[in-house]
Amino acid sequence: QIIIGEIKTGNENVTVTYSVKGKLNNSVVNIALVQNKITTSIKAGENHGVTLTNYNVVRNFKTISSIAAVKNETTINMVSGIDKKDLSIILYLQDVSSNKIYAAAKSSL
Repeated sequence: QIIIGEIKTGNENVTVTYSVKGKLNNSVVNIALVQNKITTSIKAGENHGVTLTNYNVVRNFKTISSIAAVKNETTINMVSGIDKKDLSIILYLQDVSSNKIYAAAKSSL
């Protein structure tokens, strides 16, 4: 289980406090800064005039190999030019050998 605590945002980074319960041996915590929705207007080529919408686009990603069962804190770089209200943080606990995901949590900024 991953529980996201406090999230502090600055102009250049996001600081996340979280706790982890479960299988910690041979595991890492991955953190993704995600833009909730992106709309792109295609201006040339065979798809000229088409508007594409993508959801949950990862803008920054970080792997944390040192995990404590109690309170943890990490910082991930903010992406410039994106409104904070359009971003979320996703954390997930993953086994490094099998890539099995044991727990995940998501929070808006």
